[in-house]
Amino acid sequence: MKRLGMMLLFLFTLTGCSLNPWQESQPKRQPFPEDVYKTLPKTGDSSLSGVVMVSTQQGEVHYGNRVEVVAAPATSYSQEAYDALSKGQPVPSADPRAQAYTRHAQTDKQGFFRMMYMPAGRYFVISQVRWKDEQGEQHQIVRDDVTLKPHETTYVNLMNP
Repeated sequence: MKRLGMMLLFLFTLTGCSLNPWQESQPKRQPFPEDVYKTLPKTGDSSLSGVVMVSTQQGEVHYGNRVEVVAAPATSYSQEAYDALSKGQPVPSADPRAQAYTRHAQTDKQGFFRMMYMPAGRYFVISQVRWKDEQGEQHQIVRDDVTLKPHETTYVNLMNP
């Protein structure tokens, strides 16, 4: 359950929420680059579709059943959180102003999702897969660095490496 909380914490961090009940002292975060974010469009004609899934070492496939997918524009500010997650480090809380530029979608039972009306550009996309096995509840964070082209739908498989 604590792992689920850590994933939710990262999602909140990428999207601008600052609630962090698992960590008493948060690492410092670089100042919010307001000038960079002001240049980013908030809508566009690109879309992102995909599936969230994990393959276990035992060969089982688990899909992200009704989980949140978050896409944050790739900036030096969001890169900081993405890099911390990649290294298993604590993720500092984000400035709430980042929320206006972050996209969210929920997967269906088979892990499929779609985000529409997105500006073209580079995004950090993240989600998680939860399942139960003989060892109990499991979860794995899945992520990718995706570039959307104007007027196109980009398809991504969010899965473990």
